Amino acid sequence: MTILPGDSLMMECVYDSTKIKTPSYGGLSTEEEMCLAFLAFYPRMEFAFCGSQLPIKSIYESVGFEEIYSWEDMRPPKKQEGERAENLKPPNKTSKYEVFKAWHSFKMVKAKSPKKYEGMTLYDVFNNESLWFDNEWVGQFQEMAAYGKHEVICARGLKDFMKHGNHTPSMTDYPDFIPFEEDNPVCSSQ
Repeated sequence: MTILPGDSLMMECVYDSTKIKTPSYGGLSTEEEMCLAFLAFYPRMEFAFCGSQLPIKSIYESVGFEEIYSWEDMRPPKKQEGERAENLKPPNKTSKYEVFKAWHSFKMVKAKSPKKYEGMTLYDVFNNESLWFDNEWVGQFQEMAAYGKHEVICARGLKDFMKHGNHTPSMTDYPDFIPFEEDNPVCSSQ
């Protein structure tokens, strides 16, 4: 298959979470669900990763958060004179190379308003069982995930991939593709 500049590849994965009682989060940790495709391509080029995700703002607005605390509001207080630096480290951080778990970002989105969500994190809301029994919300969320705007993040190498949070991802609408139709002759049993 020839892939040209501007072409899109779309992959869809289906998960069966009927045997678990907590939400499944996507990500690259072994504790998260993954949907990965590996492609071999020619000619060689510097390329490590390309993926997409729903913008976090779309996710928190879907559950009804109107205003959230900024990252600055949620930061731990600065080290005071004479205070030991260890007191300010995040809990359970074993090394600087620890794998980032995507669902941790849901713990960093805290609602200021409306009143019913004040002080709750997106993680708290997603782990509330009643949300997943709201068929109207579930249908709208699935529609948004399948056909809404996505952030596209591509990295040329490992260093670029590790710092992808330092730049603004491009946005795209899905689906923006023409399905590939293989030229398969029909086989007969004769």
